[in-house]
Amino acid sequence: MILNEDRLKVRASDISSIKMSVKPPKAVEDADGRVIHEGEIKRWVGIGWVVERKACKDDYYQIPEVIND
Repeated sequence: MILNEDRLKVRASDISSIKMSVKPPKAVEDADGRVIHEGEIKRWVGIGWVVERKACKDDYYQIPEVIND
C-alpha cells in the first residue's frame, strides 16, 4: 500500500485474482474488500470484482485507489 496526500493507493499487481484469493492487501481488507478503479468502487466477491457505484470525492480517503505498476 502507498499512502500519498492522505489518499490510499494499491498496486494493480497486488490485487490480481490469485493474490486476492490467497492474501489480499490489508488496505483492501480494511475497506471491506473494496477498491476504486477507473472512478468506480469495485468489491471483491471471491471470484472477481463487481462494480458497486461511481466513487465520490470522500471515497478516495477511505477506499484504496488502484494504480498501474
